[in-house]
Amino acid sequence: MTGPSQGNDGSALDDRMVRLGWSGEQSGYIDFFRSDYVSGPFEDAARKERFYYIGKYEVTRQQYTAVVDKCQPGLAQDPDGGLPMTGVSWFDAVQFTRALSNWLYGNASEYLPVAGNQRSYVRLPTEIEWEFAARGGLSVSESERSDKLFPMAGDVKDYAWHAGPESSDGRLSPIGVLKPNPLKLYDMLGNAEEIILEPFRMNRLGRLHGQPGGFVTKGGSYETVMGEIRSALRS
Repeated sequence: MTGPSQGNDGSALDDRMVRLGWSGEQSGYIDFFRSDYVSGPFEDAARKERFYYIGKYEVTRQQYTAVVDKCQPGLAQDPDGGLPMTGVSWFDAVQFTRALSNWLYGNASEYLPVAGNQRSYVRLPTEIEWEFAARGGLSVSESERSDKLFPMAGDVKDYAWHAGPESSDGRLSPIGVLKPNPLKLYDMLGNAEEIILEPFRMNRLGRLHGQPGGFVTKGGSYETVMGEIRSALRS
């Protein structure tokens, strides 16, 4: 669960304005500063806040195959099963969420959170949902959430697999090995890039340009150099 958004009374129209992006040599029309709004479908009535859920770990090869290929024989013996799933397209990722939702509805619907009187389903996160969570949500202060990286007790290599012999050394790593971010989410930066729901749009002086095209991945990968690792990184 990420930190909730908060409005006046916890109603469905409440949302929270947050700052995204970064200002640096690598930014510009890709991930320059901009403002956006985030909310969630679920309500904490006692706190008058709304929230959403996001995966704690990257999806592994074993999990992906179990959902898409319906647990083929020998799956449990895959030596690389604990690595994050890579090499898939946006269409593959959407199909995975669809297949997982269908399985949950047929086999474990009682575990799906309810919004109003409707069961929820699994989908890719939007870019604002992903970045708000990657920055630490409401578990960090507004100034910390606007920094290049979420607060870290140690070096970047303690939290993110990035390029270099002191970190990834050119290889993917199993999920959940390094320290999590303040929301206890693992591998949000580095290791495998993460696909989001909506298409890419350029950033035009602090707002998204009107023309969409292509797809977006977030967080960088094990091939991203340490100096470029940042919560705003979008490719």
